[in-house]
Amino acid sequence: MNPKALVAAALLLAAAPAMAQSVHIDYDKNYDFSKIRTYQWVQPVEDEENPLMAQRLRNAVDYQLSMKGAQKVDSDPDIFVTYHSDSKEEVSVSSTSFGYGYGPGWYWGGGVGTSTASVTTYEVGTLVIDAWDAKTKNLIWRGTASATVSPNPDKMERKINTAVEKLFKKWEKMASTAKAT
Repeated sequence: MNPKALVAAALLLAAAPAMAQSVHIDYDKNYDFSKIRTYQWVQPVEDEENPLMAQRLRNAVDYQLSMKGAQKVDSDPDIFVTYHSDSKEEVSVSSTSFGYGYGPGWYWGGGVGTSTASVTTYEVGTLVIDAWDAKTKNLIWRGTASATVSPNPDKMERKINTAVEKLFKKWEKMASTAKAT
């Protein structure tokens, strides 16, 4: 499947049985995050294959940033925000065995058994949200989330919201730690 066709779907990260949602952040430990009052979106480099999902992602980030006290502006922001994504197909192989044996060992014993293998393929999407200082153009924060991708738009919207919420909980913890130092 074409990775560009999955850009929007990859944004909609899924917590599926094959893989739990994983989120990580990295940030400039010397940056004063308490000075962020405004932000502006910068268009992603990739074309948006699914504008509806892209808008849902931006809405989720807008909500989280507004909860942190930042206001979206059209010019002269404190930070720029953008995102990008990627996806890849993963393969999971599992086997089930059933059998019995008898006797004291390999040479004197025996047994009967059967084994069945099953192969499952699934898409794993990775979402990256970046924030740059608007004046210096230095990257100050990167949040990364990855999980399996669901084809269901409603599930994907919930998964986007969950991923973004998890990332910004880490933002909040990081920002409070940065203030204390």
